[in-house]
Amino acid sequence: ILDLRDAADQPMGLPDGSLWLTFNGEIHNYLELRRELESSGARFRTRTDTEVVLWAHATWGVDCFKRFNGMWALALWDARSQQLVLSRDRFEIKPLYYSVRGERVCFASEAKAILAAFPDERTPDAQEIDRFLPGGYPDAGEATFFANVKVLQPARYVVFSRKDAKREEYWSFRPGDEAPKPHAEERFRELLAESVRLRTRSDVPIGACISGGLDSSSIAALLDHPRSEPIHCFSTLYD
Repeated sequence: ILDLRDAADQPMGLPDGSLWLTFNGEIHNYLELRRELESSGARFRTRTDTEVVLWAHATWGVDCFKRFNGMWALALWDARSQQLVLSRDRFEIKPLYYSVRGERVCFASEAKAILAAFPDERTPDAQEIDRFLPGGYPDAGEATFFANVKVLQPARYVVFSRKDAKREEYWSFRPGDEAPKPHAEERFRELLAESVRLRTRSDVPIGACISGGLDSSSIAALLDHPRSEPIHCFSTLYD
């Protein structure tokens, strides 16, 4: 949805070929990050958030994930260190599955793509299936219905090297005792409006598929302001 030219296609690499990226999702604060990266010497060839991810990792390493406001499942190949980095957004909006078989790593947005590449991974995980059948949630942890296919958990990244794989959590939320704060309603409205504004950055027409509930109606109302392009809203009712 950003920069529709062929130059914005993926996989995308840095000019020197040292870093490559395949990326599903969107970094909503990419323009702010881009300005910061340009001040550090980054030279961009496209208008995409994809290239921002590349330069962010080249500049800040895995700490870049803490700076991203968005939804993503991504894979970065660092040719210099011979490392593969998989990362997932904070609230597991974008799916990311992976499997390690010997010296080979396979990753995808759904398990069946991994099964196509690694047919031997069809072995079922009996324990996970037994947990699910009485009413458990699928993908509640790292396990899937396939014994050697894993889900990368939210707000985490894993770095695969020739020697090992290191998993890290880059963000966490631990609910505590909440107390009323002054001007909370005004602040909430500001945050919601800013969130909607960031998510309407697009080089294609914008549409909203909403349920008609309070949250969806609030988003539609915030979208209803003078724009160069109209917003198309589609309402869907749920039982």
